Amino acid sequence: MKYKRVRARRRARSGRGPARALTAAVGVLSAVLGTPAIACAHPFTGPHHREIVVIGDSFTGGSAEGGTGPKSWTELSWTRLRADGIDVAPEVSGEGGAGFVARGTDGTTLPEEARRLVAAQDEVVVYFGGLNDQNADQGALRAAVRQTLSETRVKVPCARLLLVGPASLGDPGPRISAVRDVLRHEAEDFGAVFVDPIADRWFADSPELIGRDHIHPTDQGHQYMADRLAPVVESLLQTHPGC
Repeated sequence: MKYKRVRARRRARSGRGPARALTAAVGVLSAVLGTPAIACAHPFTGPHHREIVVIGDSFTGGSAEGGTGPKSWTELSWTRLRADGIDVAPEVSGEGGAGFVARGTDGTTLPEEARRLVAAQDEVVVYFGGLNDQNADQGALRAAVRQTLSETRVKVPCARLLLVGPASLGDPGPRISAVRDVLRHEAEDFGAVFVDPIADRWFADSPELIGRDHIHPTDQGHQYMADRLAPVVESLLQTHPGC
């Protein structure tokens, strides 16, 4: 079942105008000098808000089974980070049914959401999905993931990238496992951190974390995901910049 996207702008992300102006200026200078244009808009100027983007599906946006609003794994993670003294300024897109190839309930894919949301001074970019791509052609999936990560690297060369693969209750089967393998391989090629819920048995031994539809996490499941992912995001912020 597909669920409507939860798309939120958590904070006015100050500084994006200057960052984009810097990128444009570097591009003009590059054209004059004939050198490659790579601009790293450093995030440590002005107010120290840590810029994070999360692009996902209903595992991020929540569903009828749980994880909506303040009970989503993202909101729970931001609360934890702020308690640790890290002032985050996140952008989150969680569109039910969306994947790297699959179009979600609002008609967009994860790559299209990334093009809309990722900006020059982002420090961490998270992609969490793949479950909805289990019926996609593997070649098309591989190309979509590779293009997405490549575009992200060009747009934010200093950002740390985190890919979270598909999660499932019990045996994922060959199609979901194949999606996981594509994401893991592309993450390795681009130097991204990869979290593997299948290998880590997130839900395999804890059926109470998944709702009655046997697909989507409950509120308890979102708390579990936050407990798993917030430390990873915090670690990436502590080791930024990635260039």
